[in-house]
Amino acid sequence: MVVTALVALVATDARAQNFDVERGGFFVSANLGFGSGKFSCEQCSADRISGVTMSLALGGGLSNSVIVGGEVDAWWNSRDNTSQWISNVMAYVQVYPAPSSGFFLKGGAGYSHAEAFYPSGTSDAFASVDGFGWVIGGGYDYMDDDDWAITGTLAWMGGLYSSEGATSRPRSNVIQAMIGVTFF
Repeated sequence: MVVTALVALVATDARAQNFDVERGGFFVSANLGFGSGKFSCEQCSADRISGVTMSLALGGGLSNSVIVGGEVDAWWNSRDNTSQWISNVMAYVQVYPAPSSGFFLKGGAGYSHAEAFYPSGTSDAFASVDGFGWVIGGGYDYMDDDDWAITGTLAWMGGLYSSEGATSRPRSNVIQAMIGVTFF
């Protein structure tokens, strides 16, 4: 069964590489998946928790090998009346090392915002911070047509925040595994 899956994957990749891929124009991409997030600071550390993650990107292709655009990444978790949220708004670059293949690497930077709400009996705790956001990752566009692709992405996004009056520097990071669709 494993051998059959590997043969199908190789055959699919070989078929996908025969497409005349056009990435030179406008694109839009939407992805949804699972994320494992963590908040921490110099004097604190929290366990990694799972949540829902998504991304929405749009931009333009400079060539069949390079696309640039803007991306919004978000992750959230809500359970036991506790909620956490991380969102990044960034400019990013996505590079296809072999233009006829769907494999890509991406990286970006911009603005990050994080919020956390923790009920604690008589007084609830709420924190909201803003700062520098980033993402690095890679994935694969399975081209079924010249105009659209099913996209799988594995990325690491995060934020470094400033907090007035705090002696430690809060930060967040999320490991994202997503699947979605990209229209070229």
